[in-house]
Amino acid sequence: MDYGQQIRIGVPGKHTGEPGAEMAPAMSAHREICLCWYCANFKPNSPNHPEGEPSNPDNCPIAQALYGLCVEHDMVTPVVRCAAFVEKSGQA
Repeated sequence: MDYGQQIRIGVPGKHTGEPGAEMAPAMSAHREICLCWYCANFKPNSPNHPEGEPSNPDNCPIAQALYGLCVEHDMVTPVVRCAAFVEKSGQA
């Protein structure tokens, strides 16, 4: 597989607006493959979440720390392994 054809260069980032590179096919699927979205401890939009702030005390502390890193460096990082995963009822 030629990954070079799947990489887009110069795409503005969501958090900083700075141009960067992204793996195009993965961008549309990152939520589907990320364990966080299926975890009972993942609460990114829980009440009292300060808009635009990477600080949310009700969210999983690991996911919140990763989100802070993603905001700081304008990255997207799906989680494919996590020792702290707790299955949501009726999922996975």
